[in-house]
Amino acid sequence: MTRPILVLLLLAAAFWKAWLTYAVRIAASPGEGLPMLLAGGALLAGLGLAVARRRKLSGPPLPPLVAGLALYTAAAALAPPMLSLGLAVATLAYALHHAATGRAPSPAVYGLVLMALPVLPSLEFFAAHPLRLVAGGLTAASLQMSGLSVTQAGAGLIWRGETIQFDAACSGVRMLWAAVLLASALAWARGYGAIRYAAALLLALVLAVLGNVIRASSLFYLEAELVAAPGPWAHEAVGMAAFLLTAALLAAAVARLPERLR
Repeated sequence: MTRPILVLLLLAAAFWKAWLTYAVRIAASPGEGLPMLLAGGALLAGLGLAVARRRKLSGPPLPPLVAGLALYTAAAALAPPMLSLGLAVATLAYALHHAATGRAPSPAVYGLVLMALPVLPSLEFFAAHPLRLVAGGLTAASLQMSGLSVTQAGAGLIWRGETIQFDAACSGVRMLWAAVLLASALAWARGYGAIRYAAALLLALVLAVLGNVIRASSLFYLEAELVAAPGPWAHEAVGMAAFLLTAALLAAAVARLPERLR
């Protein structure tokens, strides 16, 4: 048992700079980083506990670990910090999983640990505007089908000569992150292979966008004062209801992915 434990400790030590980067990112934005830290920490802690409880550990094959270290070293020198951090976490997850179970982790495990990184700021920078445009167009279409004369103008909706904007918080990035995390957890629990996991991620993307459209369409009635808001908590309540609906639909859809997909 000594050799696998020593390999794991040396591997974790080799990534010391990545852990420092992680701590700095979390400290810079604790409100956004804490859920990710808890998600990633829970998974890695679970793998670590499995390693500690196993009487006979399976030593991880060295070639994948060497490859992970080499890629991490190159990324640390040439690529953005998030890429090197992702390689460090994925390599350590591989080593822990192999030591605990004797086999390589499923693709969903990598998805879980990578989504637990502080990726929200990057997602909001790159994906927020495209998602706002898509959600705005679909929201306008859904409101038009209900008989309202609403048109899209960039990331906003025009109603009776006034523009109701989709701000950054309404882009659906956070709902998308949560949906991908949930899909990854469900795929891991069910032991899905690469194809079914990819299908689960596609479902997460589609349902997150549709869930945000439902949220935006419902909030439009409040913002346009077509429906009286029952209280100052109405905005948050609508968002929570849309997320719970999205999560329930996603869980049901992932559970029903056909077995012929591997």
